[in-house]
Amino acid sequence: MDFDVKLKQIIFIEKFMHRIFFLFFTGLLLNNVFAQSLAEDFTLTDVNGNTYNLYSELDAGKSVVLNFFITLCGTCQMSAPIIEEIWQNYGYNGDSLWVWGIEVSGIHDTDIVAFMTQYGVTFPCFSTLNDDVVVAVYNITYTPQYYVVCPNKLIKKVNITQLDSAIISCKHLQSTEHIYTDLFVFDQFQLKLPFIIPANVNIYDNYGRTIISYKNVLGTVDISYLKPGLYVLHVQADDVIIRKLLLKY
Repeated sequence: MDFDVKLKQIIFIEKFMHRIFFLFFTGLLLNNVFAQSLAEDFTLTDVNGNTYNLYSELDAGKSVVLNFFITLCGTCQMSAPIIEEIWQNYGYNGDSLWVWGIEVSGIHDTDIVAFMTQYGVTFPCFSTLNDDVVVAVYNITYTPQYYVVCPNKLIKKVNITQLDSAIISCKHLQSTEHIYTDLFVFDQFQLKLPFIIPANVNIYDNYGRTIISYKNVLGTVDISYLKPGLYVLHVQADDVIIRKLLLKY
């Protein structure tokens, strides 16, 4: 009898430690994902004296393309007309999207204006002469570098050929509700997806086993047969990925 009791205790402890390790590892994974994916806020004044704040524009429902460049960079010069075309095609004067050119070598506004005139640039451009915090925050060590920031503040580093698809992906996000909460809590029978395009959905238990796996789901996912407990939710729509903890009770 004593042997059976001790055996049960050992099994219980092993299961308990396994769950603790899994939750700890999952927490580190999720925190790392969002530390890398959430854009850092900043405020800059462009060469025309207009001041912009990244989060304010995102909160207004706009996407923002960050173009880090140097005026003397040959690749930056050649890519300027391409970035300008993206601004003309998607920007609508900042109504739905901004393209911000951020010159990172610390030159004067007048030199940037000369660059804009020479290469036909009309989107807002900024000098980092008096404020280079954004260069350090985004760890800009070479140019050009391009980032697309969606209204939900998720940021994606892209090359120039990926700008169009990244901008379109931002438009696929229907809602940002729940995206930044670390824990999803559901007492209903369906999980609503924040996309207007089909998504792949996987839900794992605290042992890492796949409990639910759906392909090309649109709208909602049936979770009525999930037992109460803590799960890991992984959703991917196009190139947008969301990983969250899901508490079902």
